[in-house]
Amino acid sequence: MGTQVAAAAVLMAPYAIVAIHWLGVDWFPLQDQAVAALRVGDIATTDTPLLGAFSRYGWSHPGPLWFWALAPWRWVLGDAGMVSGSVLMVGWILVSTTLMLWRRLGGVIAAVWTACSALVIAGVGAFGVMTPWNPNLAWPVYWALLAVLALVVLEASPRDLAIAVFLTAALVQLHIGYASVAVIPTATACILASGRLLERWRSGSGGRGVVPWLVATFVIWLPPLTEQLAHGRDGNLYLTARWFLSGQSGAIGGRTGLSDGLAYLGESLNVPPIGLGNSETLEPFTGWIVAGNPARIAVLLALVLSTWLATRYRPAPLRG
Repeated sequence: MGTQVAAAAVLMAPYAIVAIHWLGVDWFPLQDQAVAALRVGDIATTDTPLLGAFSRYGWSHPGPLWFWALAPWRWVLGDAGMVSGSVLMVGWILVSTTLMLWRRLGGVIAAVWTACSALVIAGVGAFGVMTPWNPNLAWPVYWALLAVLALVVLEASPRDLAIAVFLTAALVQLHIGYASVAVIPTATACILASGRLLERWRSGSGGRGVVPWLVATFVIWLPPLTEQLAHGRDGNLYLTARWFLSGQSGAIGGRTGLSDGLAYLGESLNVPPIGLGNSETLEPFTGWIVAGNPARIAVLLALVLSTWLATRYRPAPLRG
């Protein structure tokens, strides 16, 4: 235990140093960070935010979890506290995930996970760690979710599944773009471990600690659900679903919807490791991905299905 505490202190040290550096700095938030500072200031008033960051497409990200996470830092340390808080939250999520894997799966897995986390940090850069922005809080949560889902499949713990449900619910609030990449893996892990999960639940083992996580999930989703019930067809969840599923948007032109989303996902699979092309096609001026062939998704689904079948059905040993 002492070794793990020492390792956690070492891993958190870089984040703490950066966070301390920003204390007392005159930082003036701009763009999305300025809106966040204003909305954090509205918490505990008659205009307490029930929704998340506003999107240019005419709806908001589903919930105010991002504002709640930033609130204590800004209340105590001012605007620059949002930067310090963002750095510390990213570090805490990554380090606590490493310690969880160390306790559950051993030091080798934790070391590999730490190395992979370092590569992810190198990919997102300083902006992805320091800037208080909802996608920058979402990516470490997603990284932690992947670790928890691995534990769900390996150990079939109902508590781990409850944690995964909470993290998935939090991710959808932080950024709607995580809806598919968080919900689908969580559902898949649940299906893969469903038999063992039911056995452990019925036997009374592994069910401890489930209820608090489910209650926390309900609590963070109460504000957006309240807003939706209050506004009906003008509610944010309805507008968001309509934009994604039917392509109806009063804010912008152009096509959207489920079919186009599948086409964009198909184009994202146009990469050499899958053997389906050379690279993604991008718009020359915006850099946005161009819709591709949704049929490529069938190849990915076939790979997933074959992997599942290979693990579930094993051939009988040959008899000599």
